[in-house]
Amino acid sequence: MPEYSEIDEFCRKVKNGDISMEYETHYVAFDDYGHFHADWEHDFYDPDHAMTFLSTVFHGCHDLIVLEEYSQALGTLDKVMRNSLKKFWKV
Repeated sequence: MPEYSEIDEFCRKVKNGDISMEYETHYVAFDDYGHFHADWEHDFYDPDHAMTFLSTVFHGCHDLIVLEEYSQALGTLDKVMRNSLKKFWKV
């Protein structure tokens, strides 16, 4: 799991707009070969690898829960989810 200083820095960069991620989805009836597909396709643009960072935070919080460090896991998740993800998504 990243250090708390790294999590603080990540949240600060997201709030300032220095880190963002773009997500696009669209419906595709047929694939590139003409076969019936009928599904949604998703595209991500994550130049700062924010999702990789968040994944390590989530895995680290899972480990904290396994170790019964509930308040530490909650504090970390609360900080990341409330403070940064509100401004993170540009859909």
